[in-house]
Amino acid sequence: MADTVRTKIRKALQDVISNRITEANGYNNNYRTGVLPKSPEEFIELPFVNLTYGREDAANKNLGSQLVTGGNKQLLHNSLTIYLDIWDSNLDEPNQAQENILEDFQKYFGINYSLPSVDDATVGTVFNMIYSGSEPFAMSINRPNCGITIEFKIWYRQSLINPEVQGWN
Repeated sequence: MADTVRTKIRKALQDVISNRITEANGYNNNYRTGVLPKSPEEFIELPFVNLTYGREDAANKNLGSQLVTGGNKQLLHNSLTIYLDIWDSNLDEPNQAQENILEDFQKYFGINYSLPSVDDATVGTVFNMIYSGSEPFAMSINRPNCGITIEFKIWYRQSLINPEVQGWN
């Protein structure tokens, strides 16, 4: 079974975070993504990025019969809110750590507003990705982690009848 469009988006985003937003490419940190540990105490390498989905909307949900008859290539034009919870452990300067993380993601996605596919760099998964806001967080002295949640709004297309087929054009 092939990946759904949303799975392709998640994989592409994890690839960008792990392989493109790096110190070697001029950013403040190297980031790790993957399966979220069950508790913050289990984080081995920080900074760690956890990706969660928020609300999704279909922009063309009111097109009715035009959508079904193929007048719109039977594509759903979706918008999806995603949240990146980024954990760090800089207790000496937690505010600076949070600022550096935010700077990295605003810098990357301010220039690169689309996400290339992991399987084929000439094909995109998301045709627009825009920063929406952020919320810093800090743990107590007993749980020495801090971080920031960054919110993005993404837009992508997928087939009405098959969520594995994306509509890039």
